[in-house]
Amino acid sequence: MSVKANVISNYIGQISIAVLNFIFIPTYIKYIGVEAYGLVGMFAVLQIALNTFDGFVIPLISREMSCYIGGKKSLESLRNLLRTVEVICFIIGLIFVTIVIFSADFFANNWFVVEKLPKDIVADAIVIAVFVVALRALEDLYKGVLIGLQEQVSLNIINVLCSIVRFVGVIYALKYYEASIKTFYYWQLLSSILTTFTFIVFCYKKIPGMLRYARFRIEEVKSNLEFSVGSFSNAFATFINSQTDKIIISKLLPLSQVGYYTLSSSIVNVLVMIANPVIFAFYPKLITLRSQENHELASDNFHISSQIINLTCGVAVCSLIFYGKFIIGFWTQNPDLTSNIMPYVKLLSLGTLLYVNSCLNMLIPYIAGKPIVSARITIFGILLIFISTLPLIILFNGIGAAYGNIIQNLCILLAFPFCFNCYLKTEQKKWFFKDFFIPNLVIAILFYGSSWLNLVKDSTLKDVIICVFIAIAILGISSFACDKLRVKIRSFCHF
Repeated sequence: MSVKANVISNYIGQISIAVLNFIFIPTYIKYIGVEAYGLVGMFAVLQIALNTFDGFVIPLISREMSCYIGGKKSLESLRNLLRTVEVICFIIGLIFVTIVIFSADFFANNWFVVEKLPKDIVADAIVIAVFVVALRALEDLYKGVLIGLQEQVSLNIINVLCSIVRFVGVIYALKYYEASIKTFYYWQLLSSILTTFTFIVFCYKKIPGMLRYARFRIEEVKSNLEFSVGSFSNAFATFINSQTDKIIISKLLPLSQVGYYTLSSSIVNVLVMIANPVIFAFYPKLITLRSQENHELASDNFHISSQIINLTCGVAVCSLIFYGKFIIGFWTQNPDLTSNIMPYVKLLSLGTLLYVNSCLNMLIPYIAGKPIVSARITIFGILLIFISTLPLIILFNGIGAAYGNIIQNLCILLAFPFCFNCYLKTEQKKWFFKDFFIPNLVIAILFYGSSWLNLVKDSTLKDVIICVFIAIAILGISSFACDKLRVKIRSFCHF
């Protein structure tokens, strides 16, 4: 499958899921309340925590699938590796579920600052949520398989169809059965069972002989031990880096305030949704090109992916900063909710722009087979949490966490030379100026200029449409600030 088809399908898939998510979030809050929505944020923390423990094998499976495409891996070895990873992930998931179940009462009674929700309901919700988390981790395993095989069109079709069941179905459950956080999670559990089963069936069809010939062979992981250890170290450090703010504020603030922070994080997560389709499409391609020692084409593909990410994410960030109160106000139809989340949205969106660029750069050591380098950079970010972010959270609560997020991601981003020293060493200055700095500077100047025109005045449909047209116009103009896209934009179908 071509990179172009994968990029387009990833964007369609991510946009579809993002639209479904954003359409229904205000409805979720309407039925379960902003306090219960704070628990949904903790559900995301649990999911990322489990993915951390799976993090030493899932990147490996994706990388080895790409090597198989490049002719560097046998089918027998591939089958055995997948079976081994499946068993490891199942055992990790079982241990994780057991620990969370036995600690659910502790968190319900001693950790969360609950105002209205009964504590027994909170404990039950945690128990149901951890089973959903375990299934989602298995989903991610099989998604990694399809990404490595460059079957991302199929992946996105499955993702979108299952997401429709997940997002639309829960509204009916909340409306016609019971408007509670437990109902919300029960439906997530049912939909996750369906999704996981679908991914298993599809992956097994793509890897012939899985049911008959696949065997557990720990040697398949041991032979890539350095890569696996590096992947786990980076996944663990990334979890600490990205989730510490949410964990701390869940202890210090009422769940209602955690709900506002969670909602803001969900909104700015659209930037990750914008970046991921490009990363997922180019990452296996870059691994294949490196295995074929085609370094010139690998460099070209890297810069194209970086410029696409900065162009699209930069426009999205500035849209939220300059026009967010109108767009989000129209979306929520709730002025109080909008005013409570906008300070977080502006700061977190800027921090997330830095974060997605860091994620792209820290894939370079993975491509080179040296994920320990990414882990060291992320560990540096953990030190920043204790030096700057943690004191800001203690002094200023949620808004301090948002400022800390910017400081932390900026410092991690500026460690990019260590990533490029692993591969594409001569490209780091070009990345910083031509891929990152210049496009975002042009976008910021254009948005600042458009705000002076005072074209948008309220949170009506008409004003939101104007915001969209402004964003599209700036997207088109800013594309000329990207040297690679200037050359490639008319021949996009060829890269």
